[in-house]
Amino acid sequence: MDRVGASYERALESIRRRLGGNAVALQIPIGAEAEFQGVADLLSGETSIYANGKSNRSSVGAPHRSEVPEEYKESFDQYRQTMVEKIVETDEHLLIRYLEGEQIEEESLRKSVTAGNDSRGRGARALRERAIRQGSASFT
Repeated sequence: MDRVGASYERALESIRRRLGGNAVALQIPIGAEAEFQGVADLLSGETSIYANGKSNRSSVGAPHRSEVPEEYKESFDQYRQTMVEKIVETDEHLLIRYLEGEQIEEESLRKSVTAGNDSRGRGARALRERAIRQGSASFT
């Protein structure tokens, strides 16, 4: 996201087009190009902001954890709503709770994502579990 011309929307669309299925964003960037600062985790609502906007662990310390910056809250809420809807579509129990107006807690969403369908048997479940367990700091 820190490169000139970077577009999160184009990257998401490319993933959906190439992989098909029910691909859903679990993080959104905070900033883009020279203004890239870090990521917001759509499951936890926590951001990982890097001191100079870069996640190269060899030259930058751990990210600063905080709430979603005010200027990104509307976008965060929209992406989170889409994520929740796509996740509950894959779990009948969660879908019923959601349709009854219940807020679906983070842990239930995480469990549903890690239990996702790996019909091709290519190890996607292990990757999903690692990504979710380690959170945004490991994959930025």
